[in-house]
Amino acid sequence: MKTRFIIVFLLLISAMNVKATEMLDIPILWDLGDDIIHVMDLPDTEEYSYTDDDGEKHYVDLGIKHGQFSLFLLPLINYGDKEYVFYSDNGFFSSDTYISMPSEALSSLKQTYNLSDEPELPFWDAWGGKIVMILIILVFVYGVKLSD
Repeated sequence: MKTRFIIVFLLLISAMNVKATEMLDIPILWDLGDDIIHVMDLPDTEEYSYTDDDGEKHYVDLGIKHGQFSLFLLPLINYGDKEYVFYSDNGFFSSDTYISMPSEALSSLKQTYNLSDEPELPFWDAWGGKIVMILIILVFVYGVKLSD
């Protein structure tokens, strides 16, 4: 009976996550896909702008695009290639728009802003989520042992 309750509970939570993700465009429980991390603001000039399909002009910033699995908004697994991209932050509730960089633009930015050849993820994305998840598991295991 206890196992059946847990399975039904997990299925219900999964269905709620899918619905919430569709409505708000933010992950509630887990997220799997491309993530863009802000590296630096670029000047709002013609060189760093694009026009969308509606004719609106947007300015881009420099970011790192990589694949990421997160659970409860904690980044746990990073996968795939990391690359510098131009991106436009459309706010928290909508996904970012990114443009892959031509090699000449990338080499120019590396020289101008002293960027490393290989993009490096910030500590939170590389290790922070893993550390917090391990601490949560340790507290849970310790709590279960105390109750025995």
